Amino acid sequence: MSTVGKELQLVVLDVGPDMHPYLSEAARNLFNLATARLLNKPSMEMALIFYGTTETDNALNREMLAEGEEGQYTNIVVAQELQCVSTALMAALRDEAVPRGAGPSDWVNAVLLAIDMLLKADKKFNLAKYPRKLFLISTFTDPVDLDPEFRANIVESLRRTRMALEVVAVGEEPWRAPGGGEDGQGLTLEVEGKIAARDANMEALSELMSDVTGSIRLAPTPKEVAGMFQAVHKEGNAAYSGPFTLGTKHINVKVYKKTNPEPVTYNSSSWELKRYCAPKPNQARMQRPPDDECWVGVSRELRAANDLDGTVVGSMDTLPAYKYGKECIPVHEDEEELLGYHPEKGMALLGFVDAEGDGAVPFYYLGCSQTKGCFVVLGDKEGDAVAVSALARAMARTKRSAVVRVVFRARTGTPGLYLLTPLLAPPKGDQAQPQFDCLVMNRLPFEQDFRATWLPSLEPDVRKEVQPSPEQQAAMRAVVEGLDLMAAGPGGREALRPEDVVSPVQQRLYQLVGRKALDQGYKFPKDEGEALTSAVCDPPLERFPAKARAALEKLPKLFKTQVGTASPLEDFAALLEGGKADDAIRGMEEVIPRLVEESVGARLYPKAADCVARLRQACVALPRPGPFNDLLSRLVERFEGDPLHSAFAQRLRDARVTPISSAEVPAGTEGAVAPAAAEAFLRRGGADRKEAPRPADGQEEEDELADME
Repeated sequence: MSTVGKELQLVVLDVGPDMHPYLSEAARNLFNLATARLLNKPSMEMALIFYGTTETDNALNREMLAEGEEGQYTNIVVAQELQCVSTALMAALRDEAVPRGAGPSDWVNAVLLAIDMLLKADKKFNLAKYPRKLFLISTFTDPVDLDPEFRANIVESLRRTRMALEVVAVGEEPWRAPGGGEDGQGLTLEVEGKIAARDANMEALSELMSDVTGSIRLAPTPKEVAGMFQAVHKEGNAAYSGPFTLGTKHINVKVYKKTNPEPVTYNSSSWELKRYCAPKPNQARMQRPPDDECWVGVSRELRAANDLDGTVVGSMDTLPAYKYGKECIPVHEDEEELLGYHPEKGMALLGFVDAEGDGAVPFYYLGCSQTKGCFVVLGDKEGDAVAVSALARAMARTKRSAVVRVVFRARTGTPGLYLLTPLLAPPKGDQAQPQFDCLVMNRLPFEQDFRATWLPSLEPDVRKEVQPSPEQQAAMRAVVEGLDLMAAGPGGREALRPEDVVSPVQQRLYQLVGRKALDQGYKFPKDEGEALTSAVCDPPLERFPAKARAALEKLPKLFKTQVGTASPLEDFAALLEGGKADDAIRGMEEVIPRLVEESVGARLYPKAADCVARLRQACVALPRPGPFNDLLSRLVERFEGDPLHSAFAQRLRDARVTPISSAEVPAGTEGAVAPAAAEAFLRRGGADRKEAPRPADGQEEEDELADME
C-alpha cells in the first residue's frame, strides 16, 4: 500500500446473470481506466470487488465464519485489495478474466464490504486526507433487503469516511429486454419481479443520495457502459493570471482554457514514452536486454548541404534565413530582435459590440483549437469575482459583447484580439455545486487569417436547379425534428453531450498499451462493431427513433446523387429533374453494362433495354447525342460476341435502337451521326451473325429466379 496516493477508488462490479450482456464493455472501460492511470502516472489506489459471483472470497465472510455466523457476505469476491494500480489489476480486468457469476447480486452487502475495506486501510496507512470514491455498477434487478438500520449504517459510514458514492445503473428497462414484451405488455412473472426490484433499488439509492455525496448515472446500452468513466481527469491550468484593464482601473482575473485536445499518439509530451529498439523476430521477452539498455537517444547534426559527408557545423555557427525569390536572406538574431514586437503581458478592454443582430460577430469567426481555443474568465479573489459578475450581467442586460486585447506571456507572447461574451450562473436550486458568473473568451481572427473560398451564386433567379423543392424542404424538416437529441439520452437527458462522450480512438489506445503490457505477443484486433466506436463513428440506422428512420428512408428518393440498379429509371429521372444531367448520364453508362452482366439468363435484359431507350430519349432532348452513341457502340461490341449475353445485343437491334442521327437534333450538334450511318448500324453484322441456340420446340427457357422478388 502506497501512502502517496492522491485518490482512492473502490470499484464494486456486479457480475451476476443479468449483468452478463454488459460485462465485456464494463471490463473494457475499467481496464482502460487502469491503463490510463499507469500511463499518466498519477498515484492512485484502487480496489476491485466482484459481487453476484458463484464463489465467495472476502475478509468479512471469513471473519463471520470464525465467529460461527454462516451465510454472511456471500457471493462476493475481492479481486484486489486497496493498493496502487498494477498489471495484476489489469490482468483481473481483462474480459476473459472477469467472472460470469450465477449468484444473487446484493449491492448492500457489497457496499458495506467496500466501506469496511476502506476503514481498515485508513487505520493502517493513514489515508484520511485523500479523496475517495466508491463506484457501484449493476443492473439492480435483484431484490435486496435495505431496512432502516442498514440504510442508516451505510449513510453514517459514507459520511464518516467522506466517500462519494457514484452509481452506474446499466441495462435497459427489464420490459424492453428480449422476452419482456412491448411497452410492458404480456410480461412474465420473472420480468415483473425484475421491474419491481429495479424500481425498489433505484428508489432506495435515490433516497441515499439525498443524505450522501454522489450521483446516479444511467447506461441503458453498451455504448453508455463503454463510456461510463473518464479515464483521465485533468485539472484546468490558468493560461493567464493578471490584471484585466478597464481604462485606468483593473480587475485581477484568471483565464482558464475550457477545452484542450488530448493527444493520442506516442508524440504526446504528457506521457513518458520514448523510442525503443524493436526486438528481433521470434525473440522471447526473457532473451532481450534490460529495458534501460533499449531506449534510443536522439541527436541532431548540422552539415553543409553541398557537403553532407563533411565537417559538422555547430548550431552557434548558423543563422536563420528568409526565402526571398531564389535567394536566401540571412538575418542575425540581434537584427531579428530589433524587428520583433515584444509586448508586455496583459489583458485590456478595447470596447463593446452588439451581441445580436447584423452587428454581431459571426460565430464562425470564433477560434476553437488547441492554441486558439475557448477560455473562461473568472475573478481572482472575492472582490474581483464581484466585479466580473457585475460586468457579465451588464453585458447580458444590454446584449453586448466585449473586444479585448490579450498577451498571455511577457515579451514572448503574440497579442491577440478576443471576444468576451457573458455566461450567467443558473439559479441556486438548479445545480449541485455553486457556480459563478463568468466571461467566455474566444479568439478573433486577424485579416491575414481569413481564407476565401469562391462558390457559384445560390440566388434563386441565377441557379434555380440548386433550390430545394417544397417536398425536399419538408423531408429535411422531418429529419431535423426526428433526430432531436435534447431528450434522446438515458433518463430523458440530452444525448451525445461532450461531457459524456469519450474518444473511441483514445480508448483503443489504452486497450493496445494495456494488453501489450500483459502480453507482448498480443495481436490487437481490428475495430469491428465495438459499441463505443460504432455509436460515435458509424451509428447504425436501427438506433435512430422510428420517426427519424422514416424520414431518413425518404431522403434517397428526394435527393438522388447516383443511378442505382434497383430503380435506375426513377434515379435517372430524379437526377435530370435536379439539373444533374452529367451525373445522370454517367450513372446510366455504369449501370446498363452491370445489369447485363449480372443477369441470369435474360431476366434483367428488359430493364437494361428500358434504360437504353430512356437514355436515348434524354440525350435527344438535351441534346447530347455523343455520350449515347459512344455507349451504344461499346455495348454492341462488348456483348455481340459474348456467348452468354449476345442475345442482349440482338434485342437492341430487334428494338431498332440506333445511334442518334443529325436528323433528330439541331443542326451542328456535336456527336450525332449521319442518318445513313444510323440505318447501317442495324444491318451491321446481320449476315455474319450466328444465331444464338434456341430452345427446342415446345420448350421454354427456364428462369431459375422467376419466383424471386
